Amino acid sequence: MTQFDDGRRVWTILRGHGVSEGVCAGILGNMQAESGIIPDRDEIGGGGGYGLVQWTPKSKLTSWAAQNGLDHTSIDTQCARIIWEADHAQQFYMPGWTFHSWLASDRSPEQAADDFVRFYERPAVINSSVRQRFARAWYNQLAGIDLTRPTGSDTDLAIRVLDGAYGDGDTRRTNLGDRYDQVQTIVNHWCELAARVWAGDYGDGNQRVAALGPDYDGVQHAVNLGIGQATPPTTTPTYTVQSGDNLSSIAAHYGTTWQTLAAINGLTNPDLIHPGDILRIG
Repeated sequence: MTQFDDGRRVWTILRGHGVSEGVCAGILGNMQAESGIIPDRDEIGGGGGYGLVQWTPKSKLTSWAAQNGLDHTSIDTQCARIIWEADHAQQFYMPGWTFHSWLASDRSPEQAADDFVRFYERPAVINSSVRQRFARAWYNQLAGIDLTRPTGSDTDLAIRVLDGAYGDGDTRRTNLGDRYDQVQTIVNHWCELAARVWAGDYGDGNQRVAALGPDYDGVQHAVNLGIGQATPPTTTPTYTVQSGDNLSSIAAHYGTTWQTLAAINGLTNPDLIHPGDILRIG
């Protein structure tokens, strides 16, 4: 699972409990700053914090989870703890607000990120700007997207992907939810076969139908859309993201800035790149 997958899971759970989009984004911005949105993370450098929002002491979460028969390492459990805190008026103390009224409010991502660090996290030194930047990036990626599980067979959804129904990249991953991996595997397979059809490997008409078998409808749909046709080679340099990379290190290697790479590649959140992503360099 990527950070984006985990963030999307948090968003889906909180939205299901009536948390507004702006507040969801503000909470995610804080989680990213606190734990990198890694639920099973102890506080780096010590200090006793643990989890998505670094509950301190750790037992505040783990004991509660054990009492309720829950896995304290899971995102679902940790989101449930936040909702429990709202139900029992714990942890969040903001003048003029209850935790529940704040969760449902129309606060902007930036306001919510600042609220959460001041009135929930309450660190000795408050640094809202990074959390607000993270919050805005999450909002830009997830607000307004239907996160309900799509219906239909995997092949039906793959056809709709070819038609552009679910967008590209992280937008597609978000819209397909837990069906993304299966559907994307089918799409990739059809696109590979479509390229071979364009190269003449499977003949025409009945010969192609017989050669492609159950993949025929999907592959032919891709071919009809022009997918897989050879294109002139590009002279634009690219880089394939490796495990452990970040945008700043890639930019430094190529003598540019992370802001330039983010702009060239249309990245709203420079912290959300994944191994296998292909970035344009110039």
